[in-house]
Amino acid sequence: MANETKNVVTHSRDELSEMDKLFVPQDLDGNLELGDFVSYKSSIKFWRNVPSNCRLVLENRFTGNISFNSGVGLNFVSPIFYRTILVPGPELEGVKTFNNVKCLSKDKIELGVDLTLSMSIVDPAKYVKQGKHQLSQLSSIVNRLLRVYVANKKFDDLVVSKCDVDMFDKTGELDDFTDKYGIQFNKIIFEKIELPERLKKLYNDAAEEEQRKNAQSVRLKAELEKAESDAKISDIHAEAESKKISKLGEAKTETLINKLNKVRESLVRNGVSVSEIDEIIKTLFMSENGNTAFFVGGNDMAKNIGAGVDAGKNYTANANKNSSQAKKISNSEKLLKDLQLRIRFNCYSKESYEEVESLLENPETKNYIDSLDNDGYNNLLNQLVEEEKGYVSSSDRGKVK
Repeated sequence: MANETKNVVTHSRDELSEMDKLFVPQDLDGNLELGDFVSYKSSIKFWRNVPSNCRLVLENRFTGNISFNSGVGLNFVSPIFYRTILVPGPELEGVKTFNNVKCLSKDKIELGVDLTLSMSIVDPAKYVKQGKHQLSQLSSIVNRLLRVYVANKKFDDLVVSKCDVDMFDKTGELDDFTDKYGIQFNKIIFEKIELPERLKKLYNDAAEEEQRKNAQSVRLKAELEKAESDAKISDIHAEAESKKISKLGEAKTETLINKLNKVRESLVRNGVSVSEIDEIIKTLFMSENGNTAFFVGGNDMAKNIGAGVDAGKNYTANANKNSSQAKKISNSEKLLKDLQLRIRFNCYSKESYEEVESLLENPETKNYIDSLDNDGYNNLLNQLVEEEKGYVSSSDRGKVK
C-alpha cells in the first residue's frame, strides 16, 4: 500500500502553459487529471477514453511526428508506437482579456481600451507542437491590431459600433496565427473604452444635457397628452351642456307655444279678428323680453295684458248673443281701445296714439270713422299699425285720415 502511494503523481495548474490555462477547465470531467494535459503518457493500454470536449494527440515514438484523433469516446492506440496527451477541443472556449490598452483614436483622443478575445483549438497537433507556448506572441499581435483599429475610428463611432474578427484583422495576422498554431479566433468584444480624465467631464455633461432634454421631451409630451385629454373632456361637457340647453330651449319653446295658443283662444273668444290675432301673436313671439317673460313667468305684465284683452274686448263678447248690440260702442271709441291694447303689446307707440286721439277731436274725422263698416274699420286699424312700422307713407296716411 505504501509503494502504491509513492507511485501516485499529482499535478497542479501551475504546470500548464499560460495558453493551456485559458482552455483547460477548472473542474475536469470524469476521471481526467491535469496530468493528462501536462505531458505525454506512456501506457500499455490499447484504449483511451476521450471526453467530448477534448481531442487525443499522438506522438510517434520513432519519428517524432505529431497527429491527433478527431474521435471522442474510446480510441484505439498502440502503446508500442505512440505516446498520447489530451488537448481541449473546439467545444471549450478560451478567453483572453486585455486591460487598459492605450490607443489614440482618429480624432486624437487618448483612450484606454479593455478587450476580450474568445478562441478555440481547431488543430490540436499544431497546438501541442508549438501553439501552447505562443500567448506572448498573440498578445503582441492583438495589441498592435487594436491600436491600428482604434486609430481609424472616431471615439463616438467606437462607442456605438460592433467589431468582428474580419474588421479587426484586416492584415490577416490572426489568420496566419491560426494556420501556424491551430488556434481559431471567434469573437472580439470591446468591454470598456475609457476616456482621459480631462474629457470625462465634457462627455458626462453632454450626456446629462441629453438626458435632461429627453426628460423634458417626455414631460412636454405628457403635458400635451393631458391637454388633449382635458380638451376632449371639455368638449364632452360642452356637448352635454349644449344638449341640456337645447332640451331646455325646446321645453321653453313648447311652453311658450302652449301659452300663445291659450292667448289665441282667449282672443278668439273675445271676438278679435283673425288678422289682429296674427299680428298680436307674431309681436308676442318676436319680443325679446317683456312678452316672452309674460308667457313663461306669469308676471304682473301678464296679468295687466290679460285684463286688458278681456276688458278691451267686452263689447265683442255680447255680439255673439245680439249682433245689434255691437253698435253700442262707436268705431272711434273702439279704435282708441284697440290702439291702447296694442300699446300694451308694444305694437304701437304712445306718440302715434296721441296723434290719432287728437285727430278724433275733429267731428268730421270722427263721423267718418264711425260710419265705416267692419271691413273698413279693420282696414283702417291695420293701416295705422303698418304705418307705425314704417310700411305706409305719410301721403297714404293723409288719405286715410
